[in-house]
Amino acid sequence: NYCQSITITNPNNANWTAPAAMCANAASINLNTLVTGTAGGTWSGTGVTGSTFNPSGLSSTYPITYTVGTAPCSKVVTHNITVNPAPVATFSYTGTPYCKNAANPSPTFSGGGVAGTFTSSPAGLSINAATGIINLAASTAGTYTVTNTIAAAGGCAAVVATSSITITTLPVATFSYIGTPYCQNAANPSPTFSGGGVAGTFTSSPAGLSINAATGVVNLAASTAGTYTVTNTIAASGGCAAAVATSSITITTSQVATFSYTGTPY
Repeated sequence: NYCQSITITNPNNANWTAPAAMCANAASINLNTLVTGTAGGTWSGTGVTGSTFNPSGLSSTYPITYTVGTAPCSKVVTHNITVNPAPVATFSYTGTPYCKNAANPSPTFSGGGVAGTFTSSPAGLSINAATGIINLAASTAGTYTVTNTIAAAGGCAAVVATSSITITTLPVATFSYIGTPYCQNAANPSPTFSGGGVAGTFTSSPAGLSINAATGVVNLAASTAGTYTVTNTIAASGGCAAAVATSSITITTSQVATFSYTGTPY
């Protein structure tokens, strides 16, 4: 009796190298370019068509298999390919414009947007770089462009989105008629503004005062002598509520010194 040893070897080698994590919006890859073993095998797994892997619409880790040869001489190697969702930076400040004395606004994200790093231009906006919350009171009134930048990561490139925000100054209506009381024959007085006050719409009470609604100038000669309360109202605008201020004005009757000697000559 004779014994003889027979060695059977598998000539197939299914080794391949998994790619780095991919972004869902990345271009498809040719899996054959990853093969380090025997070429001409077949591929299978989620996202695979023929020898192409398409990450579009995927967002997880997927086992991908490369098979070379047929049983019993087949070789199979499986690696995972990770696909990360494409980041979204879209946001806005939905309440703009904002008054400086309003509650500090946060960005509103849309389309799956998330916070990255917030910056603004031009200078003057007080913004939290991590959250996008704006400190209105500490900001200079004006219009700014805010940028939300999500850094490149997980195979995905950096994503940038911008939004505009406007901050308006709280209106001031403070004024007075510093020369009061006025005689009816004096020069018509204008209001004197203080603390940054500006003209709005002027009204008065009670009736009898002749006043220019736009400027607050009082026509003394056309007014009835008396004391009046004048109101300056700046309408709500730019996210700021209406501003109202009042001041008092008094008009006195012109003195008359006319006389005669009715019996002359004497």
